[in-house]
Amino acid sequence: MKEDLNKNNPEGEPKAESIEKDSSNSNEETIEKTATPEEATSATNTPEAQAIPKESKEESKKEPSTEIKKEDLVCNYKRGEVLFKEGDETKDLYIIQSGTVKIYKKVAEKLLPLALVKRGQFVGELSFFDDKPRSASAEAATDLRVIKLDQLKLENEMKKLPSWLLVLIKSIAERVRSADDLVQRNQIVDAQIDKQFKKLS
Repeated sequence: MKEDLNKNNPEGEPKAESIEKDSSNSNEETIEKTATPEEATSATNTPEAQAIPKESKEESKKEPSTEIKKEDLVCNYKRGEVLFKEGDETKDLYIIQSGTVKIYKKVAEKLLPLALVKRGQFVGELSFFDDKPRSASAEAATDLRVIKLDQLKLENEMKKLPSWLLVLIKSIAERVRSADDLVQRNQIVDAQIDKQFKKLS
């Protein structure tokens, strides 16, 4: 029996011991290669890691700053006052805070109502986007409070937008202007809007 065992394991017991040692060494190497929590923490305290700026939670919640300040550009109009007339060269944009604005065109002293613009909406966008004279007149149908944004400040804000979006906006503006011209040429009057205009007259 002893001879058979020696044949199966010619080197004897030491071979088993060497396997155990090898496996223990590999385990030790694996443990050494795995960074401890303390080592991982110390790595973030290096000068290189500290040099990377980190935004605080408060800073990340802040909205992007803008040069346009509402409180500096608020204007008030009495009922019947005109914001701009058809053909004017002004390019300002108005955001309505309260009240209603009548948008209309005139043909041979005949008024062609186009729209009633209310709180949260804006007027004057066409001339700003296509740099052409006013396509229609805007009048305060009620006492009015607006934010007036001049062209220069708006252009500074528009530069932040992607070029493809600017092309899209200008294309829409051109289509709206064409529709206004169509209304004028054909003297089209929308019955519902005309009725609303008369109520506010």
